[in-house]
Amino acid sequence: MPADRHTAPRRSVSRRPNRRTGHTGDLVDLKAIMDETGKDLHACLLELTGEQAYLPLAAGYLAAYAAKDEEIRRRVRISLVLEHAQSGIDRLLHQIVRAGVPDVLAISCQGWSVPVADEIARRVRTLNPDATIVYGGNHVSHQGRDFFASRPYADILVNGEGEETFRDILLRCLVDRRDPDLADVPGLSFRTKTGEMVTTPDRERLANLDEIPSPYLHGLLDEFLDSCETALLETNRGCPYHCSFCYWGQAVGQRLHSFSYDRLKAEMTLLAARGIDSWYICDANFGILRQDADIVDEIVRLRQEYGFPKTVHTNWAKNSNQRIVELCAKLNKGGVHSTYTLALQSTTESALQLANRANMKINKIGEIARLCRQHGVVPRGELIWGLPGETYQEFLRSYDDLAEYTDALSVYPLYILPNTEYHRSQEVLGIVTTKVEPDTDYAYCVEHAQMTADDFLAGLRFIISNNILKVGGILFRLYPRVAWSVAGVPYHRTIEGLADWVLNTDHPVAQRFKKYYRSPLTTHRQSLTEVWLTLKRDRAGLLDMVHQYLEATVHSALAEQGAQVEVLREALRFDAETYPVMDSRIREEQESVEERYVRTSTFAYDFLSVKHGESRQLTPGRFVYTIDHPAGLWRYPIENWYFGLLSYQAKVARIQENSTEPDRQAELIRAGDHTLRKVSL
Repeated sequence: MPADRHTAPRRSVSRRPNRRTGHTGDLVDLKAIMDETGKDLHACLLELTGEQAYLPLAAGYLAAYAAKDEEIRRRVRISLVLEHAQSGIDRLLHQIVRAGVPDVLAISCQGWSVPVADEIARRVRTLNPDATIVYGGNHVSHQGRDFFASRPYADILVNGEGEETFRDILLRCLVDRRDPDLADVPGLSFRTKTGEMVTTPDRERLANLDEIPSPYLHGLLDEFLDSCETALLETNRGCPYHCSFCYWGQAVGQRLHSFSYDRLKAEMTLLAARGIDSWYICDANFGILRQDADIVDEIVRLRQEYGFPKTVHTNWAKNSNQRIVELCAKLNKGGVHSTYTLALQSTTESALQLANRANMKINKIGEIARLCRQHGVVPRGELIWGLPGETYQEFLRSYDDLAEYTDALSVYPLYILPNTEYHRSQEVLGIVTTKVEPDTDYAYCVEHAQMTADDFLAGLRFIISNNILKVGGILFRLYPRVAWSVAGVPYHRTIEGLADWVLNTDHPVAQRFKKYYRSPLTTHRQSLTEVWLTLKRDRAGLLDMVHQYLEATVHSALAEQGAQVEVLREALRFDAETYPVMDSRIREEQESVEERYVRTSTFAYDFLSVKHGESRQLTPGRFVYTIDHPAGLWRYPIENWYFGLLSYQAKVARIQENSTEPDRQAELIRAGDHTLRKVSL
C-alpha cells in the first residue's frame, strides 16, 4: 500500500539539465532571483487563492519568466507571497514587508481576492509612497478607466497574459523607479504623474509556452510544496468557445497553445515524488488535445510508482464524447479519484442562444451518462441559475432534464463577470446586479427580463436545498429517479420542498440550516460547508433529517393519493447504505482491507440496474449486493470535498437475485424500512 502523505516524509527531487526543452535543465540558476543580497530593486509578487492549501501558478510564472533576463536576475530580488485570500491582512502584510517594503508590488487578482488585494495595496502605498503597485488577472484586466477611478493607490494594470509585460515593467523600473517610462510597453494601462490614464496596444499571446520556465522545476515554489494540499497544473492556454458568462483571459475564442509533454511529465513527476495528494488541471477544456491522453497515462503510472496523486480534478472538454469519458475512467481505474461533469448550464433554448452555447442533444446526454456508468465514472451535472432568457419554471425544467442522467447536480448562481458578453449587454438584457459579499468582488445577476428579484431568491433557496441533498449530501442519486418513474414526482419537487420544511421543523439537524434559507443571498455559499461539518459530526442525524423530510412531504402526499410509497422508502435506503463513509485515520488502519470497507445488503428490488441506467423498470425480487466503500475520506482535501464525496460513494455489485412472492417482498421492505435511521457505517 502506498505511504500516506500525512505520515511519509516528502522526498527531494533531483533536477537534471535538459538543453532541448530549456526548463528543468537551464544552466542558469533562476532561483538566484530570490537572493536578497546586492540587489537594487525588491519586487513582491502576491497571489491569493480562493481555496485553502492550494498552490497557485501565476506568480510563479511571472517570477520565472522575469528571471530569464540577466539584468533582472542580477539587480532585482523577487519575493513570492502565496496565501489564501482569508489569511488575514496583518499576516499577509507581514510576509510582504518582512525583508523590507517592496519597491514594486505586483498582485495577481481573481474575483475572490480583489477586496483583500485592495486593502494590501492601500497599506503598502502608505508604507512606501514611491512604490509601484501593479495589478493583473482576469477579474481586473482591460478595465482601465473604471479600475483606476476607484483605486488612487494603483499605478499599472496588466491587460492579458502577464509574463512578458511584467518583465518589461521591471526593466523600466530599473531605469527610473519613481516614474518608469511605460508608453511603448504593450499590454498595459497606467496612470501618469499628471493623473492621465494611458492604455497601450494589446500584446500578442505567447505561442510557445515553454518560453516560460517552469517554477516547479526551477525550485521557485519549493518552500510552498510542504504545506500544499492541492497543486495546480496548466497544460495549455486558450478556449475555442465564446460563452457569454465566461472570461478565460485574453484567450476566449482563441487557438490553444500548449506546454510540451516533456515539461509536463517532469512537473508531474516532481509533484508525485513530493507526495502531493490532489492536483487540479486548470485548463478550460482538458481532454481536447491528443497529448491529454498521454498525460492521463502518466498520472496513472505515477500513482502506481509513488502513490500520488490520489485525486485529479479538471474542466473536461465541453464537447463530450466517449474518449473524454474513457480518460476519466482510466484515472478512476488507476486509483486516482476524478469526476466527470456534463456542464450544460441550461436546456432552455432561448437561454442557450443568449449564452452562445450549443449543447449536445438530450439523447447524446443519455448516451454519455450511460458510458459513464459502464466505465464506473460518476456522471455529474452543472447548471447556472439566473441565465438571461430563462424563467424560474424553465430553470426547474432544465434541472429535471439533467437530473435524469446524473448522480450529482451542482447549481451555481450567475455572476456577471467583467469582460464577458453579459457584462457588455446588461442594459439590453435588463440585467440588474448587486455585490453583497464583503470578501469577494463578484456581482450577482439578481434580475433580468425573465427573472424577478423574488424569483432570484427562490432560486437561491433551491440551490441551498440542492447543496444539502444532491451536492453536499449526494444522497439523492437513486431516490429521485425512482420517485419519478414509480410515482411521477418531478426531480425538482424532491429538492424544492426542503426549504419550507426546514424553516418549520424542530428536527435538531435542520436547525443548522435555517439561517441559510432566511438569508440566502449572503449565506448560500456557506451551506455546502455546513453539510460537510454535519456529515463529519452527525452522519446518522443528517440521514435521519432527509428521511423525516421525505416522510412529511413527498411520502405523505403520495399516501393521501393512494400511491404505494414502500418502494420509495426502499430506494432511499439504497442511497443511504451506499452513502460515503466518513472515517478516520484510526478506523482506516484498523478496519479497512486494501483501503476498502465491504459489506452485503439485501433489497426487494433490482435498484442496481436502474442506477446503472440499464433499465427504468424496477424488477421485484430478492437482490443481494456487495456494498464496497472506499476508505480515506477523512484525508480528502477539504476544498473539493463535495467532488470527493462522489468518488467515495460505494461501488455496488450483484451477488444473487431470486424472484419472491409479493408478501415476501413486503416483508423485505418492512425489514429494511428502519435501516436508514440505524445504519452506522
